[in-house]
Amino acid sequence: MSNDGSKIWKFGKFVAVEFPEVYFRFVSALHREHPDLIHAMQLAQVELANGTALDFLNQILGTSITRETSMELGYAELLDKLNQRSRSIISSQEATELAGAKISETYLGFKRSEEEYGKPLFPSIEEMESKGMKPQ
Repeated sequence: MSNDGSKIWKFGKFVAVEFPEVYFRFVSALHREHPDLIHAMQLAQVELANGTALDFLNQILGTSITRETSMELGYAELLDKLNQRSRSIISSQEATELAGAKISETYLGFKRSEEEYGKPLFPSIEEMESKGMKPQ
């Protein structure tokens, strides 16, 4: 997704980034209600920076968001589909199966670097709040 919904402020060496509120709500809902998706995304070794996380979410949630989609519209659609997703054993298995399939192939030519293994894909709610990224 394009970063046209975020704002960047620079104060000397300090750089602050403000994301749209819908990004915070999406990440919060993902952590709170769908930890199986986060686990599957880590298993599939996807990243936000190269777009593989977005492609993974498109497949799981049935969306068609591209990198050109604005952050506000893209995360609003993802949040809507995430809220419609029922968390069950079957949906968790589907996410894990998709992740397993992506491990065996190079997903769009990208894989997570080895130093990123085991690290969370999205920042935790506490990290977001400590960096000042909370809804107003």
